[in-house]
Amino acid sequence: MGVPIDPRTQLPVPSPTIKVERITWVTTGEEHLPEYQPPRRMGIERVAGSGVPQLLARGAVDAASLPAGGVGVDQDRARRLFEDPYAECRAFGRQFGFVPANTVITVSREAVQRVPEMPRLMFEAFAEAMGQYEADIAAGKEDEHMGLSLRQLDAAAGLKLPPYGFKANRDCIQAMITFCYEQGIIRKWVTPEDLFLLADG
Repeated sequence: MGVPIDPRTQLPVPSPTIKVERITWVTTGEEHLPEYQPPRRMGIERVAGSGVPQLLARGAVDAASLPAGGVGVDQDRARRLFEDPYAECRAFGRQFGFVPANTVITVSREAVQRVPEMPRLMFEAFAEAMGQYEADIAAGKEDEHMGLSLRQLDAAAGLKLPPYGFKANRDCIQAMITFCYEQGIIRKWVTPEDLFLLADG
């Protein structure tokens, strides 16, 4: 039996086991955009004065999403969600066909108006940096990325970091939009072309 496909997005339909409304979300900081209002159906608690690893260590939260594989977490008090993250990455890659985006770099319209060449120059700089990073990995240098070994990720899951650019990441962008819409983080479903001014790179 195949994975169900959303007829509108043409992407696999996610099948979460826990609805987001049943989770109490705990945050230790303010929203990045002050004008953003989280969906009312989500229960959100703000805790000041403590970092996420500390909240996890003392049992104030049951689980946490942390960068780089959970740096700073007491390994005697917590464990990773997946015993074999490479197997999970392989399964995700087979189902969705892409590596999830971690960061999207944005430039304000005012900055582009002042320096029209800025987007191209930034893109070229990041592409060059990626090339150097990949060369270092190929040379056997440190390959840790977000808590995973990129060489092992390639060997075990057949996955590599995608190149920069809109076209190379369109499916990923559309999936992220769809997930945000389904969870109520955004209130309008849009296409990637609706969000990006330069959708041809």
